[in-house]
Amino acid sequence: MMKTQNIGTFAALLGTILLLTTIVAPTVSAQERVQASVSVNITGELTSIGDPSIRILIGAFAIGDPNALTGRGANSGAVGIGDPTLIPPGPCTWTLTGAIGDPTIRLAGSATNCLNTRLVGAPVSLIANFRTGQIAFSIGDFQFTGIGNVVIGNPNISVSVTGQLTSIGDPNDRVFLNANAIGDPNQLTGRGTVTGIGDPHIAIAVGDPNAFGLTGAVEPDTRIVRLSGFVTFAVDPRLVGTPVSLIGDPNSRSISFSLGSDIFTGIGNVVIGDPNL
Repeated sequence: MMKTQNIGTFAALLGTILLLTTIVAPTVSAQERVQASVSVNITGELTSIGDPSIRILIGAFAIGDPNALTGRGANSGAVGIGDPTLIPPGPCTWTLTGAIGDPTIRLAGSATNCLNTRLVGAPVSLIANFRTGQIAFSIGDFQFTGIGNVVIGNPNISVSVTGQLTSIGDPNDRVFLNANAIGDPNQLTGRGTVTGIGDPHIAIAVGDPNAFGLTGAVEPDTRIVRLSGFVTFAVDPRLVGTPVSLIGDPNSRSISFSLGSDIFTGIGNVVIGDPNL
């Protein structure tokens, strides 16, 4: 059975997982591969302008020409206060387009998937200063601000990890993993989904994908991929914020994936490539 983790512990994870790993990287289309020239990574813990006791984690990733970026992002529910699913705005994912100015990156879009379904379609705005790290974020009528990581880079590597994995604690518990990341080998950002396909009593509901953000790197000598993050959207809201980690070996094709205290292993596809091809 899957074990859930209290969202109040998530802030403590920030120092060990690059401040925030709720990045949601866009699927890179063939056209985007040709046009890609820069990548933007924005992460942080932000405070509600209306109520400083409400804090959320946000992450966004965009890619393309500096004047025509496209990407996606996600925000968590409130951290460190009660049930994060009951405090607005609640966890959402969103699409983004925008451009890089000096010194701010301006992205805008709309919410595509939210636990609070009334926010689906709500306008989203994200303004980040890459010199100071200041971030301003709004979704619908909710406004947040804070200091985070604002990174502009040149994507030169892509990683894809897919496979059916089995729980080391219960061979009847199986999941299908699909994860992708892009960036510099030492600073990958991406996203993934995991879907339960085994025991119907597993907390990852059978057939229900659960999404997570990822950051990490490729080891220069072994080429082993190491990524970590936490759940950004789940059918079971108790899973939102649960830490995840992923290790993939392109040589042996072995994959190890953990969700909270549950560990899954198996053989799949671990591909390292050039995002511009």
